Amino acid sequence: FYKECKKIEEPDWLEYVKKELENEGIKIYFCKWIVGNNVDAIIIDSKEFTWKKIFEEGKEWINVHYWKYLFWKNFSIDSYRAGYDFEEPFGWGIAVGKFFEKIIKLDKFKNKQIIAHFHEWLSGSGLLYIKLKNLPIKTVFTTHATVVGRTLSSRGENFYKIVEEEIAKNRFFNDNDAYKYFIEAKHLLEKECAKKCDCFTVVSDIVDKECQYVLHKKADIITYNMLDFTKFRDLKKTLVIREKYKEKILDFIKAYFLPYYNLKIKEGIIIFTSGRYEFFNKGIDLFIETLAELNKELKAENFEENVFSFILLATHNKGVKKEVIENILLFKELKDLIFSELSISKEDIALKILHGEKDITNFLSEEALERINYISHILNAKKGKNAPILAFDLLWSEEEDEILNYLKNCGLKNSESDIVKVIYYPSFLSYTDGLLNMDYKEFCIASTFGLFLSRYEPWGYTPFECATLNGITITTNASGFGRKIGESDGIYVIDVLNKRKSEIIEEVKNKAKEIIKMSESERTKIRIKTIEKIQNEFSVEKLIKNYLIAYEIALKK
Repeated sequence: FYKECKKIEEPDWLEYVKKELENEGIKIYFCKWIVGNNVDAIIIDSKEFTWKKIFEEGKEWINVHYWKYLFWKNFSIDSYRAGYDFEEPFGWGIAVGKFFEKIIKLDKFKNKQIIAHFHEWLSGSGLLYIKLKNLPIKTVFTTHATVVGRTLSSRGENFYKIVEEEIAKNRFFNDNDAYKYFIEAKHLLEKECAKKCDCFTVVSDIVDKECQYVLHKKADIITYNMLDFTKFRDLKKTLVIREKYKEKILDFIKAYFLPYYNLKIKEGIIIFTSGRYEFFNKGIDLFIETLAELNKELKAENFEENVFSFILLATHNKGVKKEVIENILLFKELKDLIFSELSISKEDIALKILHGEKDITNFLSEEALERINYISHILNAKKGKNAPILAFDLLWSEEEDEILNYLKNCGLKNSESDIVKVIYYPSFLSYTDGLLNMDYKEFCIASTFGLFLSRYEPWGYTPFECATLNGITITTNASGFGRKIGESDGIYVIDVLNKRKSEIIEEVKNKAKEIIKMSESERTKIRIKTIEKIQNEFSVEKLIKNYLIAYEIALKK
């Protein structure tokens, strides 16, 4: 985060607080957050504080363990079995609480109404510190998903369906069940924050239901997720620049596949899914099975174009595959050689052709021809093989990877006869990732459509951003965004909660095929309509009022 900030001169009032907290091992940085509209930001580094040894109550403690004990004593939060993934954010939250404790003593903040807004259980210890010390600060707590919901859904349970059925029977989650999954510390902290805060908010209607079941608490108000559309390009400019980004992806695709066989590229159909590597939660199995069915059907229909599908799920990798980077670099060199050698004017080329010169190689120097023949030899040696599915080397064996195994079992092998080609890209898109070298927003804009088949998606920034940038998105009724926006011209909401798997795949396949077979002009009309709708309904200007209401609720409590 600090890399995204620029350090600036600190205000006088912060100097005292900074010195006081440094004595406890808490470091404070004051800066402007560059990618966050240059807002002032205070960054708190709690590492030293968290693991510092202290002497309290006649015993030698490590700070984080001492506070875990106090939270058990005062809030009944059992964190005895909790490890580093709990202790690190827990210690940070205590440091945040101590920061507030210091600033309210300053003249600058006396007689001021102060609100502290905490997101997720990760920051919850800061909220409870304020309550424990009885500080004159109002608190807002927002949860984006529950720990229990994430855990149970990742185990293959139809969680949202369970929630609806259990609430209908007036039955709620039993806290003791959290112990079965070793999540009791996070769950109990989350539940106590929802209970003790002055205003409790959630990011969607579906999370509100989830919190009623899991945390036994209904939100005071729903603070829907929103976007600052001033950061996005003008709609007309987006549509113009789309072709530039698309050309970049297609250049990559050509270099990726052409060493193995010829491609059918007419309109350049690019579909993708993205998000966390949560195979069941994010519906990766549904995505892959849809591709397999789409591949079979398009082959049977002799569809005249390839469909290129990207699985953008970042996970631990060792870097770009040697085979892939070799293809990319040699293909680029081949193009550069030809373009540099054919630097003579178009008129000169036309004259040579008119005089009977038809062999393009006659326009090339001997040195260039020698290098071109060498590159062709290396690339042609791969002819007849299947193109690789995986673009990067994983940290584990490919035979152990769930996605690769599922693709194989579904018959998606990137053979020449496959209409649907797959690229599994286990890295965050960036200008320096070594392959596509473009950011995620540019990829969204350039694609034909995004496909997000989550079974557990409390909001769904992936379909939200895709709809905002691209205009054509398939999502589900298990996403907060899907439920909020509803079905429209460019956003298709699939019921994954009440239908059998085969029915879901059939519906998604038919919808995907319908979009693929549209003309580009038809898709453009849909994009314009959808993007305008999103920008109208989910802008900061429209939805910020929910946050202001939340702060009013907290102040009046």
